[in-house]
Amino acid sequence: MYSVASKDIRTYLIVLLFLEAGIKSNELLKITRADVDLSDPYRPEMWVKHRGKNTKKDRKVALLPQFTEAYNQYLVKYRPDEVIFLYTDRFIQLLFSDLKKLTKIQKEFTPKILRHTHVVRAYKHGEDPEQVFERIGLAPDSRTEAHELYTRLSRKGV
Repeated sequence: MYSVASKDIRTYLIVLLFLEAGIKSNELLKITRADVDLSDPYRPEMWVKHRGKNTKKDRKVALLPQFTEAYNQYLVKYRPDEVIFLYTDRFIQLLFSDLKKLTKIQKEFTPKILRHTHVVRAYKHGEDPEQVFERIGLAPDSRTEAHELYTRLSRKGV
């Protein structure tokens, strides 16, 4: 998937954020340049921010070192002003539909699936579920049900 996505820096960066940071589509579309911290290019971070009653879901997410180079290439190629991904949710859906065809993935392939994969991988690596849920901004009242789901999925694989 990464090798096909890497043919377009935008696609690669979007896949990287969904899979490695576990963000949601609506969070992706709100990321601004001010939210990205490259002060240590080997340990990039990003603020995921919300408005209104959801500000309790604001969080800082650590990113892989590969993010830094991909992000810088994206900035040069697409020249975003403030909002980094000035696209619609429909555009993201179409991007994933195209990526699914190119990779010949047979199963469902969406940003939400990559978010689930992020959590399942964390479970398989033995990460504390509470820390994982904090990282993805999952509401406390959803965590018991989510823990059951991800425990079951991590036993089977995704």
